[in-house]
Amino acid sequence: MDVRWNSTYLMLQHLVPYRSTFSVFIATRYQVPAGAQQLLIDDHWYVGEKILEFFELFYDSTVAIFGVYYPTAPLMLDPRAKIKGFNKLLQLLSGYVGIDYSSFYINARLKLTAMFNKYETKFGAVRLQRPSA
Repeated sequence: MDVRWNSTYLMLQHLVPYRSTFSVFIATRYQVPAGAQQLLIDDHWYVGEKILEFFELFYDSTVAIFGVYYPTAPLMLDPRAKIKGFNKLLQLLSGYVGIDYSSFYINARLKLTAMFNKYETKFGAVRLQRPSA
């Protein structure tokens, strides 16, 4: 999925390693009068690098969530990642109503783990790593 921040991220990712070469090219190609500020200064590169860091989060998320060749639902919907929160909710509820939900929690956790282990055995792991540059 092409989105603007991904295009900007990819452009900056390929540009930043050639920072000095690009700066020399701009300085020689577009000469400025003596005493005037150069067209491309270190502050511009600093801003570009910070934008690159910021957009990397969006790029990684977009690549992971909008996968085409692997199932993406478990990335968002895997309830095993939420099981600790579910346990805290049951403990809070138990404190209000005076009922012990620990056996219910253990049973639900075991069934949930078995179901998703079966899924991963059949379809394989879905958390893919982004290729390194």
